[in-house]
Amino acid sequence: MKDSQKNAVIIVAAGNGMRFGDSNIPKQYQPINGKTILEYNIDAFSNCPEIDLIQIVYNIEHQSFIDIILEKHDLLQPVQGGKTRQISVLQGLKALEGKDIDKILIHDAARPNISLPVITEVLNNISGEYSVIPALKVSDSLKYSDSNIIEKSIDRENLYRSQTPQGFKFKKLFEAHNKLKGQDFSDDAAMIENIGGKIKIISDKIDNIKLTNPEDLKMMQKLLGNTPDIRTGFGYDVHQLVKPENDRKLYLCGIEINHELVLKGHSDADVAMHALTDALLGAIGEGDIGEHFPPSDNQWKDVDSQVFLEHAYNLIKEKNGTILNIDLTIICEKPKMLPYKKLMKQNLSNILNLEIDRINIKATTTEKLGFAGRMEGIEAKAIATIIIA
Repeated sequence: MKDSQKNAVIIVAAGNGMRFGDSNIPKQYQPINGKTILEYNIDAFSNCPEIDLIQIVYNIEHQSFIDIILEKHDLLQPVQGGKTRQISVLQGLKALEGKDIDKILIHDAARPNISLPVITEVLNNISGEYSVIPALKVSDSLKYSDSNIIEKSIDRENLYRSQTPQGFKFKKLFEAHNKLKGQDFSDDAAMIENIGGKIKIISDKIDNIKLTNPEDLKMMQKLLGNTPDIRTGFGYDVHQLVKPENDRKLYLCGIEINHELVLKGHSDADVAMHALTDALLGAIGEGDIGEHFPPSDNQWKDVDSQVFLEHAYNLIKEKNGTILNIDLTIICEKPKMLPYKKLMKQNLSNILNLEIDRINIKATTTEKLGFAGRMEGIEAKAIATIIIA
């Protein structure tokens, strides 16, 4: 039986993050099949029953990226890193101090293809005598060159390429970081070596690569590349326009619209949110809004339609889904939507944790034809695209 002490991992994601091509997304937040590089790491360690705590160390400039991940995963509060990897690891260790940690793993966020067997083997080999690193034996011939002229060959017989996660006794690694503060080391294992500790090597796999350049990302897409499960849903709704009673207001996409008429319905009758909710439910095969929130149920009377949209969003998250894009069309003669579209997009962005440039809202008329043309009602149509990781 496991004792009361815990095992933890620090995932170091505090680097500025190399940009790939024209993308402005740091490499640790690059998506592959609907899941970010960092999330692949989080899932790998979450799936290890011997890991009790996951501590992310991040760059505060990437707050918007980490906030989206925190919406999906139950993690310790991330801590801000420093100018160097060494400082960042120390910040992670300080955050875990006092949590009765026995064994600690340090892992680079840029290595998303880490396997459960390697994590387990690293943990199992940590002892009072030995720290542990996964490593690959060097197979290529090695040459030493200055100014592109080879000066000598280097014997590769006993050379290894160090990888992560590296494993240590928590107290020993914390001691090394505090003792060697201000000095520069290539990795945590080098710090343990400096204070006289012993490092054991376990064999790693060649596909535990570290993302460094755009070509690495392409390779990782192949390694992690199951065929993406991309789904599209369509939603449609219509509500009647009536004179307001009991201070009822007109809402579209959660934004109050200035108009002499309001929409009639059991809830707040936000026709745009209803159409979008149905589109999201349709994309994951979860029926329609009426099945989840029947108008015969009085608890939904006059309720804010944001409740419906959040419900659909949470169902998508439960299926490990990510919204890729939504396209919404509002159809009416009046009121005019242009003054409100920016506010609508921002509100939907906040509710769905979706980048605002992935949300499109259009408005059109029916050239005074039909019930919308006669200003008897407003209709809305929505398409949503999601990906299931």
